[in-house]
Amino acid sequence: LGTATDVGDESVDMGMSITAVAAPILVGVVDPALWREETERVAIQLRNSNNNSMEDSSWGQHIESFKSFLKKISLRDQQQQQQQQSTITNKKKPDEDVGNALLLAERLDGVKLYLENTLNKIKSAERMLNLNEVVTKLGLSYSQCKEELLAFEQKQGQHQQAIDRLASEL
Repeated sequence: LGTATDVGDESVDMGMSITAVAAPILVGVVDPALWREETERVAIQLRNSNNNSMEDSSWGQHIESFKSFLKKISLRDQQQQQQQQSTITNKKKPDEDVGNALLLAERLDGVKLYLENTLNKIKSAERMLNLNEVVTKLGLSYSQCKEELLAFEQKQGQHQQAIDRLASEL
């Protein structure tokens, strides 16, 4: 649908149309060049009518918002075009996908081997730590036994002295 606006004696077709994308949502399709031309034409008329209060008036704010919307629309259109071009250039052939899958499988096998080797090293280190714990426990047992032996030898020495003293008295 084209829409027209009356400005003075002239009628201007802004090239606007509305397309139904989904049942409840309407999307306006505007020719950016015609939109720019119309906003520039209206902006000149508004400046001439009230030059002093342009910054304070709501029309001035509307024009600025139109300009910012125009920039956003232009930027969005450029981004969409870039995305479309990158999508077209990034499409791969089926042979490339198979090659990539084989390459990925090789990498995964390498990672698997690396993890298995690392796991074996960890198990070996755990065995050594467990062995060290056993050796440590045996060492503690030995030192405890040695202390007990020294204590018994001291008591034996004391008892021997007592026996020798009693034997000398007899």
